[in-house]
Amino acid sequence: MMFDDVFIISAQIELLKKYLENIERKISKIKEKLCKVNNGSLNIVLKDELNNLMRLRREILSSMEKLMEIQNNMPKFSRVNRLLHQNIMIEYKDDEVSMLSRIKRSF
Repeated sequence: MMFDDVFIISAQIELLKKYLENIERKISKIKEKLCKVNNGSLNIVLKDELNNLMRLRREILSSMEKLMEIQNNMPKFSRVNRLLHQNIMIEYKDDEVSMLSRIKRSF
């Protein structure tokens, strides 16, 4: 695998972590609403949305697990390459749009 592949997988994992954080916040808000609301039809809608978010959460966790397994099985790079990779990740974290476009181009 090329150094570029390592970078792409790391970027994908970081992006999935952000998605997971957002989903967990939404799940928390829905659970709070379910505790407060006592309306049958609204509860059904909230439970459906909660189930969809939980399913999406499981899918993201599964994808992250697969990517991390791939990442762990990649050949280890030299210290210089790892430092370079860390610097690139920091630059990309500052510019999430570039990271997203980079990931989309990889597929």
